[in-house]
Amino acid sequence: MTIVENKLILTEAEEALVKKANCNAGPYTAAMFLRAGFKNHLAESYNADTPFEFYLEAIKLYRAKSFEVK
Repeated sequence: MTIVENKLILTEAEEALVKKANCNAGPYTAAMFLRAGFKNHLAESYNADTPFEFYLEAIKLYRAKSFEVK
């Protein structure tokens, strides 16, 4: 999962996690669930050094429908 030019780029597996995390009401809660989802289900894509703000921005871009699945 990357953010390029204000657009979220995802794989299909990553999109499934983002979609599931997005079901939470607030963006902060959704970002916490997204981070935990990556840690628990996509360990190969998880980087402990990634700041929380990255996950928050990912949720915001997903909700704004500014994403692409590759």
